[in-house]
Amino acid sequence: MDDPKLQTLLRSQRTEDRLRAAKLLARQRGPVDLLLRVLRDRSPYVAAVAAEALVKCADEEAAPAMVECFEHEHTNLSVQRAS
Repeated sequence: MDDPKLQTLLRSQRTEDRLRAAKLLARQRGPVDLLLRVLRDRSPYVAAVAAEALVKCADEEAAPAMVECFEHEHTNLSVQRAS
């Protein structure tokens, strides 16, 4: 997606801006590569919007990237709790 406004929102430091971008992508149902990028956002709220959109629009080729993201997040949570 070459929309400069969307790209600016995705790069913003403000969670509200990135959330707005994620919702725009969700409404447009992609592109999947951008939704996968948003899935890795530091805000769980932004990532959740991307995850919900991916469930609706992604094909099975996106599944490994989604699983990898969630496995990584689960590992980080386990490490944080053990410390």
